[in-house]
Amino acid sequence: MFVRRSVIERVGLMAEDYFLFFEELDWAERSKKIYRLGYCPEAVVYHKEGATIGSSSDTRRTSRLSDFYLFRNRLKFTARFYPYALPAVWFVMLLQALRRGFRGQHERMWLIVQILFGRRSL
Repeated sequence: MFVRRSVIERVGLMAEDYFLFFEELDWAERSKKIYRLGYCPEAVVYHKEGATIGSSSDTRRTSRLSDFYLFRNRLKFTARFYPYALPAVWFVMLLQALRRGFRGQHERMWLIVQILFGRRSL
């Protein structure tokens, strides 16, 4: 993201309560109340998966830490900006938990279920 200092001064810094995942989306949602957001469709960005925290596009290889913050923050972001969409997001997360269970990832399945029912920290 490239923004002027004046934008940061008006919008504020990224929310620290996310820690990982969704903090930039939260910031963009707050920004668009004041500014028009844009993007460059021709831009190409290479991002080598999150090696530090063990995030991966393959859900069988993601770390527990990555899963926790991804699922917790998805709920947090939705509740903060799109509360009307919470039932749909909740349902999709429940399906994702079931999928983890069918794959034999029972610990991850229960982690998602715990997040759905209020777990907010590791």
